[in-house]
Amino acid sequence: MAEGKKKIVVYADWKASFDALTDEEAGQLIKHFFAYVNDENPITDNRIVNLMFQPIKATLKRDLEKWQTTREVRIEAGAKGGKQKVANARKVKQKVANVAVSDSVSVSDNVIKIEERKQKFALMLKPFVEKYGREFIKDFYLYWSEETQDHKHLKYELEKTWSLERRLSTWATNAKKYGTILPKQTSEEWKPSWL
Repeated sequence: MAEGKKKIVVYADWKASFDALTDEEAGQLIKHFFAYVNDENPITDNRIVNLMFQPIKATLKRDLEKWQTTREVRIEAGAKGGKQKVANARKVKQKVANVAVSDSVSVSDNVIKIEERKQKFALMLKPFVEKYGREFIKDFYLYWSEETQDHKHLKYELEKTWSLERRLSTWATNAKKYGTILPKQTSEEWKPSWL
């Protein structure tokens, strides 16, 4: 174990290895395991314990390397003023990679989810129809609900900051500035065709 590392991960699939041993052998293996993770450099003449410990040892080494890499990145981030984005970037990349290899999310699932988010976005705009008009809100909606090519995000979801009221106000200011007419249609409630 490395200095400062106080935790280890024990994997459920190791159970099969322990189940294959007698109680005495399993006891020797677990003692060997704890001696190893506490840097006691255990040595045993028991071939079965040595044989069974090799895959466990390899997993522990991989986990330790990953822990050390993460620790170094966090130390570096701390030295740069505590910016945890660098440390968390590794986790985000891993999550993205996990999603990329996951076969449980299909394109049709993404399309359904994005349609639900479009509907939610339209409902958020509904209270502003009276103030800005149906066509104005429709144009705003069509612009900001544009999907990314992978059908996972809407344009407004990619913004670092988002205040609907401020965006609408800016949109209205720009419409006036560039001569766009702002129709006021309060008699008819606007809903996108997919609702």
